[in-house]
Amino acid sequence: MLQNNFSYYFIALTFLILVFIAYRQVSTRRLKVSPSTFFFPIFLIILGVLPVNVSGFQALFLGVQILVASVFGFLRAHTVSIWRDIDGIYRKGDYRTVSLWLIYFALEYLIELMANYDFSPILLDLGVSLLSQRIVFMMRVSELGYG
Repeated sequence: MLQNNFSYYFIALTFLILVFIAYRQVSTRRLKVSPSTFFFPIFLIILGVLPVNVSGFQALFLGVQILVASVFGFLRAHTVSIWRDIDGIYRKGDYRTVSLWLIYFALEYLIELMANYDFSPILLDLGVSLLSQRIVFMMRVSELGYG
């Protein structure tokens, strides 16, 4: 049994979120740039900050988690293919994108176990990671002259 407040429901929910995100990231999708592009990650960050109550040792671990989330968002953004078609701009991730998601979630889970939080900052971390990925991705689109 885990020493902190993780539950089997949380692990199952995290797995379902991972499968959903991985599926969406490897599917060919038309790129739509609008303010709503950043709504979901920011919403996750806001929800993730609400239960945060850390001090000292746990604050250090939370900082590490946020850094890991940002780095993996940056790395994933560079595994997504971008191309222009007659209908618009498209994107699609590949096995590297999914691999980085798996490694990211494993690292986040290990850090949470070591920190022994009274809460789970997974929504905060996921929001930071997705926001980082989207910012870098939009920069790539702009550099390619698509945006």
